[in-house]
Amino acid sequence: MITGYLLFIAALPSGCTTILPAEDRYTLTYSPYMYHFNPRKDHNNYPNFVSIEWDSNRSLDLGAAYFRNSYEQPSAYLYVYKRWDYGNSDHHFFSKLTAGALLGYVGDHEDRIPVNWNGFGLGIIPAAGYQYRRVSAQVVLLGISALMFTAGYDF
Repeated sequence: MITGYLLFIAALPSGCTTILPAEDRYTLTYSPYMYHFNPRKDHNNYPNFVSIEWDSNRSLDLGAAYFRNSYEQPSAYLYVYKRWDYGNSDHHFFSKLTAGALLGYVGDHEDRIPVNWNGFGLGIIPAAGYQYRRVSAQVVLLGISALMFTAGYDF
C-alpha cells in the first residue's frame, strides 16, 4: 500500500510539468526532526518526512507527503493547502493551512488521530515559516502532539 503512495509522490512532478504553465511552483520539503510535547519511549522523533507541493497560483494547491509517523509506521498525507505570504517576493514570512487524507495510523495507534477508520484519516495541519528566495523553513503544528521542523526548496 505504501509503495503506491511513494509512486504517486514520485510521479506527481513529472506527470504535471508537461501540462502546467511555467509560472507554477513546486516545493520539495524535508523534515529530519519533530518535537513531541509529551515524549514517550516509543515515540519516533525522526520522521524523515518528504513532501512535494504544487503551487498553481490558484485558490487551493496540492501536496503529497511520505513519512514515518510517531509510532514508526509508514504513512502518507495527500492534501490541499492555502498559503499566505507576508512581505516582498524575495524574502518573507508565510502561514499555511493544509487539509487532506492521512494514511497509515493503524493497529494500536489508530486512535492517535481524531478522525481515522482502518488507517484512513483526516488531517488539518497549520504551519508558519520564512522564505528566502527559493529556500524556506517552517514550523508545523501537529495538533496537540508535536511540532515538526522542515526545510524546503522551490523549483
